[in-house]
Amino acid sequence: RVDNGRVIVCSAVNNVGSVSTRVVLSVNLQDDRPPPLILQGPINQTLPIKSVAILPCKASGNPAPVISWYRDGIPVLTTFRVNITDSGTLTIADLNKNDDSGLSTCVASSKTGKSTWSASLRLDSPTN
Repeated sequence: RVDNGRVIVCSAVNNVGSVSTRVVLSVNLQDDRPPPLILQGPINQTLPIKSVAILPCKASGNPAPVISWYRDGIPVLTTFRVNITDSGTLTIADLNKNDDSGLSTCVASSKTGKSTWSASLRLDSPTN
């Protein structure tokens, strides 16, 4: 922008005296905004087989980020057992070792960048 780098002077005067300060105007472009911030991500868990896993991913940013999930680097697809809510929470029902254990990664992305948060999901056989 044309205004970038201009010196702005602010002065205040009263019956006690006066003060002034100078600042240099710095205009940030839209692309200079920070990437999304993940406010709450998944935690490491060990759950029984056949149970339900709930992995949150809450993020903020401007523009609003899009949430996606990966398991061991592979995109998670929704199925009759796997759901990703509009708010970003990954829910997996009827857990099984072959498909569901591993490193789950939440990715919050927008045109300003991306942020990630990962957690390990381990599955154990029920002890009853």
